Amino acid sequence: MGLLAATEMGADLARCALIPSPGAAAIDVAAILLDGMGLVVLGLAGAVVPPTRARAVVARARSKGACLVVTEGRWDGADIRIDSHVAGYTGIGQGYGRITGISVDVEEVGRECAHGPPVSI
Repeated sequence: MGLLAATEMGADLARCALIPSPGAAAIDVAAILLDGMGLVVLGLAGAVVPPTRARAVVARARSKGACLVVTEGRWDGADIRIDSHVAGYTGIGQGYGRITGISVDVEEVGRECAHGPPVSI
C-alpha cells in the first residue's frame, strides 16, 4: 500500500490525508479520521492495542461505514487478520545476481475466512 500504487489504481491524492508521525496519538488520530474518511490505514509500528480501545475504534468505524486497515502491530478482535513473511528468493544464485522472484507465506484468519494452513504465493 503506497501512494504510487494508489495513484496508479485511480486514487485522487487530493482526497488523501497523510499523518506521517502521529506518535503515541496514532489510535486517536485514526479514530478522528474515521469520521470523515471511507478508508483509514493505521500503522502501529509494532504497538499492541488494548482490546477495550480496539473495540471502541472499530465501533466508530462501523457506525461511520468506514474501513480500518491496521498494519505493523497487534489489534486483537479484527474481522480479518493477514500475516505474511518472505519465505525465500529466486534468481540470486550464490550471493549475487538479480532477484527474479519472491516466495511469500500468507495466513489469513477471521470470522469470514477459511481457517487453514499458510498459503504460498
